[in-house]
Amino acid sequence: MGGMDGLPKEILEEKFRYKTLHVRHPVERLYSAWKQKFAFKLNGKDNWKLNIYYPYLKFMDNPQPTETHIVGFSTFVDYFLKTRELNPVPVDPNHKPKRIPIEYHWHSMIRDCMPCEIKYHFVSKLETAHEDGKRIFKVLFNRTDIGLPKPYPNHVSGTEKANKWLNETQINALRERFKWELEMFDYEY
Repeated sequence: MGGMDGLPKEILEEKFRYKTLHVRHPVERLYSAWKQKFAFKLNGKDNWKLNIYYPYLKFMDNPQPTETHIVGFSTFVDYFLKTRELNPVPVDPNHKPKRIPIEYHWHSMIRDCMPCEIKYHFVSKLETAHEDGKRIFKVLFNRTDIGLPKPYPNHVSGTEKANKWLNETQINALRERFKWELEMFDYEY
């Protein structure tokens, strides 16, 4: 034993480098990004990240604060849906190009991690990370005593939470926007 966080030393050595992709349901990832990045408070303290995310409000249509966030999730989803990830320059109704930034916390996994281009040795899902981690460490090191953390107790799906804020049009648009991720990583929405 030895090394970082109790991991075996050999895991940290160069010859044991493997490409691993950890994914999360795309709507849950989007909801989580909004929930954390646009909240007035995080863990009971003022959210210092708001200074970073306030500028995004100028790209949102009628951003109204909620009781807990500087902008509602529905408005955030509308902003997200009007962006184009590979070329974030949508055309407004007056046909003037307008750059709309996309932050990496809500990028597509396909855009950021290129699973069609990179041959990953392992892909794990957040929802099954503990079991996936055990299998990965078993394959790599014949070890079953280490793995990835278990999910939080009483975890409620972010998609369930997100859907209560969205109308059917938004849900269908997200389903279309995340079509490839949903299919590639075997998620439903």
